[in-house]
Amino acid sequence: MDPAERIPLTDALEAYSSGVAHQAFAHTARGALRPGSGPDLVWLDTDPRHVDPHDLRSVRVLGTWVAGVRRAATVRS
Repeated sequence: MDPAERIPLTDALEAYSSGVAHQAFAHTARGALRPGSGPDLVWLDTDPRHVDPHDLRSVRVLGTWVAGVRRAATVRS
């Protein structure tokens, strides 16, 4: 990828969380962890903001929640 076409990781994470909720007109109920929301959530084994960009594929998913309900306890290797 051309470095000029990259966006910061924090912008990418926001695009896949609050950005998606905003696009779906659900930003008042989803897209952020706050009282009254039914968040979708992914539990990772490490904070992707502190991983070398070349190593992001090594971040493992430990669990997922949909609408605030735990759906899976998975480990992706």
